[in-house]
Amino acid sequence: MTEFGSAAERYKELCGTATGALSAMRAHDRELATRLRDTCATAREDVLDSAERERVTRLIVRLRWEAAVEALWDERWLPMTPLPRPAAVSQRYDLGACELDIDRAFDRLEEALRRRRLFELPTRSRSRP
Repeated sequence: MTEFGSAAERYKELCGTATGALSAMRAHDRELATRLRDTCATAREDVLDSAERERVTRLIVRLRWEAAVEALWDERWLPMTPLPRPAAVSQRYDLGACELDIDRAFDRLEEALRRRRLFELPTRSRSRP
């Protein structure tokens, strides 16, 4: 009977070890699930922020394009085209830097148009006899 008693004790010991390991594994899984939920929530916020930032940048681009077309309206030699479609890019851009580049380019356009108008000679209107 000693074998039976020792086998039963060994079985209880193994069941206790397995139960302890299972409890530790469940606790670890709960902790991991909590971290994953937090990571997913943060990623979701990042995606929503990025989508809003993209929307604002597209609006800025469209408004600057319309302002440029309006500024160049009197330049008949320059063919006006619709706003180009965005290029498919595989690298990440800093939208703040892109918006700054757009503003700088528009400022240069306005300055060039101002300078050009400064140097234009006034034309006399011809009156009909």
